[in-house]
Amino acid sequence: MSANPTHTLLADENVTVDALTIVSSLDRHVRIVRAGEAGLAHTPDPVIFAYAVQHRQVIVTGNIKDYRPLVAKWLQAGHEFEGIIYIKPEHQKNAAHIARKLVELAYRELRNLEVFI
Repeated sequence: MSANPTHTLLADENVTVDALTIVSSLDRHVRIVRAGEAGLAHTPDPVIFAYAVQHRQVIVTGNIKDYRPLVAKWLQAGHEFEGIIYIKPEHQKNAAHIARKLVELAYRELRNLEVFI
């Protein structure tokens, strides 16, 4: 594992605050920005996606249904992005699971990848 995480994570509003709190306790080096902290509260998904691309952040979301088509369209157009981490429905309330996976993934190269946890 490298000394510092590879990316900043942008947590969509549907990511449990408990998971983000646990991430901070597990690894203080993992950088997470909540959508609301970035001025993106109640913002449409395409705008959040564009923000993440512009700021080179990896999106973390449980909103698989809306983000998958955005990502597919983006990649099909030949564009790149930092990656996206989808939280599967069966794990969305499991803060400890989400936190462990986010810490692990923060140190991995995710460019143009869709990862499901």
